[in-house]
Amino acid sequence: MKQKSPDFNSLKQSHNVDSSNLLIIILGWIVIAILVNPLGDFPLNDDWAYAESVKYLLETGNFQLPGWAVANLLPQVLWGALFCLPFGFSFTALRFSTLILGLLGIIATYLLFKEISSNKKIALFCALLIAINPIYLALSYTFMTDVPHFTLSVISLYFFYLGLKKDSLKNIIIALLFALIALLIRQVTAALFMGYAMAYVLKYRGKINYLGISALLFIGLPIVVQSAFSKIFWPKDFGNYGVKEEKFVAQMTTVDTSLISNFIYFGLCALLYLGCFLLPFLILAFLLKCDRIKSSFSRNLFIASFFFLATAIASWLISNNQMMPIKGNVIESWGLGPLTLRDTLLLSPKPLPNNFQLFWTIVTVLSVIGAALLLQFLILSIGQLFLDQKISWTKRSLIFVNGSIGVIYFLPLGMSFFFDRYLLFFLPLLVVMIFHFIGDVNYSKLSFKNSLFSILMTVALGVLTISATHDYLSWNRIRWQAIETLRQEKAVSPNQIDGGFEFNAWHLYDPEYSERKKRKNGEAWWWVEQDNYLISFSPVEGYEITNKYPLKNWLPFRSEYILVSQKKNEVTTN
Repeated sequence: MKQKSPDFNSLKQSHNVDSSNLLIIILGWIVIAILVNPLGDFPLNDDWAYAESVKYLLETGNFQLPGWAVANLLPQVLWGALFCLPFGFSFTALRFSTLILGLLGIIATYLLFKEISSNKKIALFCALLIAINPIYLALSYTFMTDVPHFTLSVISLYFFYLGLKKDSLKNIIIALLFALIALLIRQVTAALFMGYAMAYVLKYRGKINYLGISALLFIGLPIVVQSAFSKIFWPKDFGNYGVKEEKFVAQMTTVDTSLISNFIYFGLCALLYLGCFLLPFLILAFLLKCDRIKSSFSRNLFIASFFFLATAIASWLISNNQMMPIKGNVIESWGLGPLTLRDTLLLSPKPLPNNFQLFWTIVTVLSVIGAALLLQFLILSIGQLFLDQKISWTKRSLIFVNGSIGVIYFLPLGMSFFFDRYLLFFLPLLVVMIFHFIGDVNYSKLSFKNSLFSILMTVALGVLTISATHDYLSWNRIRWQAIETLRQEKAVSPNQIDGGFEFNAWHLYDPEYSERKKRKNGEAWWWVEQDNYLISFSPVEGYEITNKYPLKNWLPFRSEYILVSQKKNEVTTN
């Protein structure tokens, strides 16, 4: 027994969780939820489609894929249904189901960062940075698939890292199980399996028995699971399912020079977003790396290369006359969204006021700095992986799993379809990569003075993100209250209202709609039967305002009201 105690103590120490840090994460998440207010029985973004599957399961006991979305979705539907059981179906219950997963995702992220950096403070800082990320926080208050998939993927990644470091097949199997659950939510998990397969082979230098294990666990098993799921649950005519995958395969097998330009463009967009999100940490990492470089020439070259990259990225932005945010969905010029009413989504947008122009100019400058730092770390990490002979095969495989997953995951995004929310999973991958690159550094060298700018940036980001998320739920809550009042007071049915994308989708979704309806420019492409009544932020030509509801914003917004309007010819006839 005495011989085993050192191993036990070592294992206990390696898994020792700083309870105070976990308490900070949990309490912080609860406080944010109280400030944001998740209550409200209304859909957000595309989550109405996923909610339909939950509602159908609760009513019939059967699982059915939604017609609008293309995700596998099964575990998320079961999870959401569990939260609906006590009081029945509601979007509030579904929102709480995602909030719980969002919290688990931050805890898993903290554990992953702590395992790689061996420093609790920097791990907590980076985990909190992801928690207050505008995309992560906003999507945690929806029933979208992004946060559930993020959580399961990070848990899987954590156990895979443990498995590689400790030569533990048990941890590898646990990682595989969580990855399979993630696959049954979103098909992009294929990138995780491919990265695992290559890293596992690299770790054991292509030995034949490990090649077999890798092929069986990380290629064969997910193919069997996905194929079985597709055969059982995908629509017989496939509908939208498999379309993106088929398009990607066609693109990969076709010589098309536009794909290269798309990939470069979307790659630069991704760098700007990710660099902005991670800037507080990137600055700390840059300072730590500079401190480790002993040669003044090498240090000056390191700094000069950053300025060169920053200048190149800024020149690209200026030449293309672009400013953040470039590719939206969650992050909009007016806050967090999407802003899914006709006047904001389809009609010509109002010009931004000067204070907003200044804000986005500052964000763009910070994004350029972050993108340059991130690109510099990426380039140097690739060099470290392939040129540094001192790195052990274990560490090489740990670095490689990160890079390979990131590259494979970005391939379809960079060639065809790109939204800002698709970048969420890159955040932990990039932080881990930078941890590996800067190596075993003395984090105590980061004095309060050196860290002050990063701390202030993180606090500012947190305030902006919490406020914008509050406003996003607030205006949607008021929108649905306005529609409900309209329906009760005037007995108006949903097919007479253009209440915005989510309202009409939830009440009137029809897969054949685009074939039946040919709408004019400026009219909604979503499911509107009659637009006698319109919900908007601003007055719309051809409509007369019949009611307005003041918004309760914490941040400046494009409008102070939700407007209920009626078509002028309808007003006359009535």
